[in-house]
Amino acid sequence: MQHGLLHELSAHPLALGLAVALHLLVIGLLVLRLGSTPSPVAVTEPAKYAQVVQARAVDARQFDAAIERHRQAERRKAERKRQAELQKRRAAERKRKEAEARKRRVAEQKRKAEARKRKLAEEKRRAAEARKRREAERKAREQAEREAERRRLAEAMAAEEAELKRQEAEAEARRRAEAERARQSRLAAQRADWVARIRARVQASWRRPPGSRPGDVAHVYITQAPGGIIMAVRVASCSGSAAFCKSVEAAVLRAEPLPPPPDPALFERELHFIFAPLGG
Repeated sequence: MQHGLLHELSAHPLALGLAVALHLLVIGLLVLRLGSTPSPVAVTEPAKYAQVVQARAVDARQFDAAIERHRQAERRKAERKRQAELQKRRAAERKRKEAEARKRRVAEQKRKAEARKRKLAEEKRRAAEARKRREAERKAREQAEREAERRRLAEAMAAEEAELKRQEAEAEARRRAEAERARQSRLAAQRADWVARIRARVQASWRRPPGSRPGDVAHVYITQAPGGIIMAVRVASCSGSAAFCKSVEAAVLRAEPLPPPPDPALFERELHFIFAPLGG
C-alpha cells in the first residue's frame, strides 16, 4: 500500500511536496512534545509508546485525508482543465467549421459569380455570333440580289442584243435578198439581152430557103465553149420544112463566134432560144 501511495505521490510532485512537509511538521511536533517537561502523573513506558503510536496513527489518517483532498482537488483541477481544453477544442472546432462554412460560402459565391460571368460571356458570344450570322446573311442576300439583278440586266442586254442582231440579220437578209433579186433581175435582163444579140447574130446569118413561110419556128439548142466557139447545134421542134430547119442550123454555124455575155457570170455552156425569122 505504501509503495502504491509513493508511486501515486511521485506522479504528483506537488502532492509529494505537501506530504513531505506534513511529515516534517508531524515529526517536529513530536520532537517538541517529547522535549517538553513531563507531566506529574506517572506514566508507564507502554502507555507512552501507545500514545506515540496513536498520535502517529492519527497523523497518518490526517495525512491520508489531506492527500485525498489534494487528489480530489487535482482531479477537479484536471477536470476543469479537461473541460477548458474541451471547450477550447469545441470553440476551435466551431471556429474551424465557421471558417470552413465562410470559405464554402465564399467559394460558392465565387463559383456563382464565375458561372454568371461565364453565362454572360456565353450570351455575349452567342449574341455576337447571331449578329455576325445576320450580317453575313444580309450581305449574302444583298450579294444574291445584286447577282440576280446583274444576271437580269445581262440577260436583258443579251436579249436586246440578240434582238438587234436578229433585226440586223433580218435586215441584212432582206438587203441581200433584195440585192440578189436585183442582181438576178439585172442578170436576167443582161441574159435576155445577150440571148437576143445571139438570136440577132443568127438572124443576120440566116439564108431564107424556098418555101419558108411566116410562122415557121424552130427551138435551137447550142453547146458552146468560152469565146463563143460552137461545139454543137441541135434544132428541135421545128415547125417549118426540112429546108427551113437546115437553114436555121446553118445560120447558127455561120454566126460563130457568138457574142460574149456582158458579164462573165452569165456564160452558159448550154443555150436555148426560139428562132422565128419571119415572125409568127
